[in-house]
Formats: sequence, C-alpha cells, structure tokens
Amino acid sequence: MNIFNSLTAGDSSTWYDGPPVHRACDDPFISADWTLTYQLRGPSQLTLVAMPEGEGWRTSLSTSDSATLAAGLYTCVAQLSRDDERRTIGRTAVTILADPAAVDAPIDARSVAVKALADCEAALASFKSSGGKVKSYTIGSRTTEFHSLTELMQLQEFWQRRVNREKADAARANGRSNPRTLLVSFK
Repeated sequence: MNIFNSLTAGDSSTWYDGPPVHRACDDPFISADWTLTYQLRGPSQLTLVAMPEGEGWRTSLSTSDSATLAAGLYTCVAQLSRDDERRTIGRTAVTILADPAAVDAPIDARSVAVKALADCEAALASFKSSGGKVKSYTIGSRTTEFHSLTELMQLQEFWQRRVNREKADAARANGRSNPRTLLVSFK
C-alpha cells in the first residue's frame, strides 16, 4: 500500500503498487486477475480504482477528485477483488489538508500551545496592570479564572515549555539544530 500520508485538497497524486504476497493463498494477486480499489472514508468519501500496470497497479488521484475531499483525517483501505472474492490488503490513516486557495476567511495558524501562552501573557499583563485585583479574563469566547499570581505564572511556564518543545521539534524536522542548544568552543 503506497498511498500518500497527507495531501492538500486539490493536489493530484499517483502511485504504484506491486503484487502483494499472501502466504495463505497459492493463487498470486496480479493485476490480470484482480482489481485494486482504494476506499477513502472520513469527512467525505472517495473510491479510487487502480489501473493494471505490469503485474501491479497504478492509482491516480486527479486534481478535481481531490478537490472534493474535505479536510480531515481519513481511513484508507486497499482491497483486491475478483468475481465473488474480496481481500483487504492494507489499511492506513491519511490526512487531507485544506486547500489554501479555497480558504477565504482569516486563519489563526498558531498551535494550541502558542495561543495558550499568549493568553497567559495577556492575563499576566491584566493582573499586573490592575494591581493584582483582576483574577479572571476573557479573550474572545474563552474565559479563564485563576486564584493567584503563582498559579498564573506556573501555567505560563508550562505553556512556555510546550512552545519551546514545538520549536525544537520543528527545527529538527527541518534539519536544523535545537534552538536551545548552546555550543561552546574553548581555545
């Protein structure tokens, strides 16, 4: 099963699957005898039928078909079928990302941790500017109440650690070193 892990709605994709090996069956699974289909099920659904290529199959997802998929997490099931037989040969999770060209509304792309840290810092500023008298705050539709400055500062430290971890993970994923790593040279 060679399908993508994630794809932006509206993008096209193509992949090849060779004949699968099945120990419990003497009959080979080859494209001359079997039809391969991919079932994408999630916020919307799509069935893809692979085309025979050699002994395997080539599956294509067109731009227009992927544009019909709503963003979200999907279960993808690969199935071989012929006559009255069907074999499920694979199952995986696939993520469809929103098409940025189709989004008209503003998007807050910050992570949960970055948003929570900003909220904590706003609450801390509100608390300090009121001389310690305001112990709750509302931002948008969210209301938070805290009991002490210590509790608020602990919450801020918690979210700051999460943000730092996200930055380090992103740096590693992009081939850079951890931004919190300090290198020292002695001469």
